[in-house]
Amino acid sequence: IDANLEINNRALDIQRQAEERRRTELEYRANAGSQILDLQRREQDARLKQIEDQKAQHEKGYYACVNAAIDVDGNDKGSWKCKH
Repeated sequence: IDANLEINNRALDIQRQAEERRRTELEYRANAGSQILDLQRREQDARLKQIEDQKAQHEKGYYACVNAAIDVDGNDKGSWKCKH
């Protein structure tokens, strides 16, 4: 009876260890997945910022062109040439 009890206790202990390893692995995978999603979000934010910066530069160039096309008397001398 004692030998069977010891064998059963060892089997239970081995099963507990295996379940703990599986739980730990799932936690690692979940953390890695969260890290990947965070990195993707940051990359997307950076791309969006770059696009917004490019748009701002384009608009700045457009308005600089329009401003240059208007003479000191306020006459429009070719702002139609400015690309928007």
